[in-house]
Parts: sequence; C-alpha cells; structure tokens
Amino acid sequence: MHLYHKVIRQNTALHEMASTDGLSGLANRRAFDERLEQDTQRTQRDQLPISLILIDIDNFKQFNDTYGHPNGDRCIRHVSDKMAATINRSTDFIARFGGEEFAVLLPSHTINQALTVAERLRKAIAQSAMELDDGSEVRVTASFGVATISSHAVYDEQALINRADTALYQAKASGRNCVRSHEQTTLPEEPSYPSHPMSGHATRLEA
Repeated sequence: MHLYHKVIRQNTALHEMASTDGLSGLANRRAFDERLEQDTQRTQRDQLPISLILIDIDNFKQFNDTYGHPNGDRCIRHVSDKMAATINRSTDFIARFGGEEFAVLLPSHTINQALTVAERLRKAIAQSAMELDDGSEVRVTASFGVATISSHAVYDEQALINRADTALYQAKASGRNCVRSHEQTTLPEEPSYPSHPMSGHATRLEA
C-alpha cells in the first residue's frame, strides 16, 4: 500500500508538471485545452453559458527589444501574478495560451459578467508597476478579447476561441489597453500614462 500511494503521488506530481507553464506558473496550453473541453461539456449539460477572455500583453516585442529578454520573462511573470491575484473564483481557470498571450475560462459567466472580469484584470495590470532587473520600474498594459457561448446556443469550443481572438484583434486595433467583445460591447479606457521615461517614476511603454 505504501508503494501504491507513492506511485499515485508521483503520477500526480508528473501530471501537474506536464500541465504547468514553467515561466508563468499558470496552467499551460495543453491543460487549457483539456479544461475547455471539460467545462464546455459540463455547461452544455447544465444549460449554462461559458465565457472566454483572451489577453495579450501590449507591445511585447518592443518591450523585449528595449529592456531585454530577461525582463521580458519578468513581464510575463508580473502579468501572470496580477491575473492570478485578481481571479479568485475556484471554477475559473487561467492559462498561458502561448508567448505573451493568456486565456481565462469563465464557466457560467454571461457576456456582461465576463466583460466585468476582463475590465478588472485590465486595471490590475495597467495600474501596477513592475520592477526591472536594474531596480527601475515600468508599467505595461494588455488588451482583452471576450466571447461567450450562451445557454441556448450551439456549444463549439473552437468557435469560442475564434470569437475571443477576433475581439482581441479589435482591442488591438482600437488602441490597446482596452476590452472588446465579439458582440462589439466596449468599456471605457483608462487615461494613458506618460510615454517618456522619468527617473524614479514608473513609465508606460507606448507603441
């Protein structure tokens, strides 16, 4: 029995390692795909809506070019930590979708509820400064695309991703640091931070 439980613990640990993104500490794309399938099936069975938020860090290539890749990794971790601290419902699921892109799965959330969550995440990122490896601070922002499958619609996982991706593209085209939905719903944007570096102050990297 001791060996049996040891094997179970080892298998559990291996599964967690295979499902976790090493840099951000969030779930990885593989774990997201598995969770999306599970939650879609469950919400369809229970006739509940399901929402998805896709998040992309603004101007990330420029950030890497300006501050270097080690600070790019710091940026990924900073954004991941802010999102993990903001999402506190046990059924919600955050994952690193790939590169500087993230996904938040919100079972039983309507489009308006998902938009509220997205705006809360946007503010958490935009209003916090991250520390660079030289001790200075910089602000980063992110853009958000939101999509929902309503309880009376056809449940299609790929369509949900595609709709959220389209909304994310709209957010980027609208100037970044904003939330857009597939239904064209918008929320007001925060005022921009100064675009020029100021010694001793956090600055926002602009396009």
